[in-house]
Amino acid sequence: MTAATTQPAHPLTNAISMQDARTAPPAAPPLFRFPSLTTTVPKEFVHRAAVAEVMLTDWKREDDTHFRVAAQWPRGHSFFSPIGAHHDPLLAAETIRQVGSLLAHAEFDVPFGHQFLMWELQFAVEPDRVLIGEAPAALDIHVTCTEVKRRGSALAALRYEAVIHRDGQPAVHGSGAYTCTTPAVYRRLRGNRCTPRAPLCSRSPLPPRPRASDVCHRPTWCSPPPAGPTAGS
Repeated sequence: MTAATTQPAHPLTNAISMQDARTAPPAAPPLFRFPSLTTTVPKEFVHRAAVAEVMLTDWKREDDTHFRVAAQWPRGHSFFSPIGAHHDPLLAAETIRQVGSLLAHAEFDVPFGHQFLMWELQFAVEPDRVLIGEAPAALDIHVTCTEVKRRGSALAALRYEAVIHRDGQPAVHGSGAYTCTTPAVYRRLRGNRCTPRAPLCSRSPLPPRPRASDVCHRPTWCSPPPAGPTAGS
């Protein structure tokens, strides 16, 4: 079993622009009753810029804390490149992240434009069940919301567990946790750290990945950093 845990010292922010918020389509009825028809959920629900980056294809509510989500992994991806005969495990992480974003907007009425501060993302992959097949991998995700916090009627925080099934067998176990803030509160929290800084460069060796463009790693300052707090501090 391959396991990975991400617990950033500071929250990771997933934002959607107000322009997207104004143009986002209304939520469509679930399509689970038409399993032979496949489309993606609106990209705005999962905070992606392109439809090609959306892994989720459908969802339905089972009760107040349990949901089913359908997803599909492509045989190849421009960023999550295959690793040998296997799908990149980071596809699982991105899928679990998208699940949390989808439920926030579509089921818990979080408005577009609010900021998501992700505090935890964990996943464990069964390697034999993430092999690349002759067709894209069709996935059935069982989601349990284990902790739902509200501020008044608005969602303030969510913790959830997700089990990704492939061909009826569990392929990935994962979980996530995040808080939601309004744009105004987020600006107060971040202050001048929302302002772009000087260009960054990297001096560390690249880890082994099929392509250099796949690598995301901690950058270092090309020159001494400016005085005061830096982004993410």
